Amino acid sequence: TVITFAQNIWNGFMGMGEAFFLALFCGGISEMIAYYGGIEWLISKLRKMIKGNKSAQLGIAALVSLTDCATANNTVAIIISGGVAKDISNEYGIDSRRSASLLDIFSCVFQGIIPYGAQLLTASALASKNGAVINAMEIIPHMWYCWLLAIFGILSIYIPYADGGLKKERAKE
Repeated sequence: TVITFAQNIWNGFMGMGEAFFLALFCGGISEMIAYYGGIEWLISKLRKMIKGNKSAQLGIAALVSLTDCATANNTVAIIISGGVAKDISNEYGIDSRRSASLLDIFSCVFQGIIPYGAQLLTASALASKNGAVINAMEIIPHMWYCWLLAIFGILSIYIPYADGGLKKERAKE
């Protein structure tokens, strides 16, 4: 009925409150980090370590990973790190698609591993509903997907399989 439809819309709207406040909170924290120089400090330290293309890719991965650990939100980490990653990519000749991929991969790696991230807190809460109390720290060793994602992300930097396809694509343009 129309009334049931309207009630479902209202319930969905009210359910978004938590997500809205979480996004607002994370955005505020990331702005405080930027305001007090946390991101600039991180960028200056990483820039000192970058010597070439591969170290620049590792720098992008480290930047988004550390930003994700600081904000506990991979979307916010990508947004904060995106501009710097683009500058590093342009400076060291990294394809923008590779840079975007590194941002996505490494923000997801740490988002799934940090014990105060939404994924592990939700997993521990769901596991605890069945009678046993599960701490988020107990789940981390079993997060094989995140560990494999990290390994293959690093391997993709050192074994650039996709670079051949990117070079062929650029040659056609």
